[in-house]
Amino acid sequence: MRREVIISDLAAAVREKNRLCDFCTEDRWETVSYETSAVSGTMLNASETTIPGPLTIAPGLTGWYRIYVCPADFGGFGASRIYLKLTNDTFRRCISAGSMEYYCIWSRTENVEESFWKCADMTGQTVAIEKVDNRLPHTSNIMWFRFVPMEEAEVAAYFQYYVVPFRSHGGSGGCRIPKPGTLPLHAGALGRRFSRLRQRPNAAGLLHGD
Repeated sequence: MRREVIISDLAAAVREKNRLCDFCTEDRWETVSYETSAVSGTMLNASETTIPGPLTIAPGLTGWYRIYVCPADFGGFGASRIYLKLTNDTFRRCISAGSMEYYCIWSRTENVEESFWKCADMTGQTVAIEKVDNRLPHTSNIMWFRFVPMEEAEVAAYFQYYVVPFRSHGGSGGCRIPKPGTLPLHAGALGRRFSRLRQRPNAAGLLHGD
């Protein structure tokens, strides 16, 4: 029986360890330890002025999953944006976190919110993580991925409401809008909200901690 999988220690999960550092540099992702009421691990962070190389994670999963992600935004110039892509995807998806209450300040306690990304057959797939240089200053942060296994009925509903209608209209806006409660994805599709994020000091002591 397949179980829910949470990948929260992203520093350990990514393949390109040479693109990580315990503080921000121009071409590397900063790794920051964190803890919430439900999840703890190591997040990835890129500041406004850095363009680190792309990273990949191989979850090693088979079958269909609902995928949730938790970006973070702790203040800065421009909204936080992270770009994600599965191996079989044609395009990257930009996930943006809402701005937090404290602007340009690392607070001792913050809120983060998990968001639904997509449904996918994860067999043989990896996840690409990127910060894109679009000439607009922004940070890029991500804290964890959560993979929730889908039952056969859920996969069938996904194809019925999204995949088949989309293809039948040539991929141009042909998707039907499901009625509330008819699609299994509506339950928890907006993710979970976790309060009291406690940032642990990194090796350089740059962040506050409890």
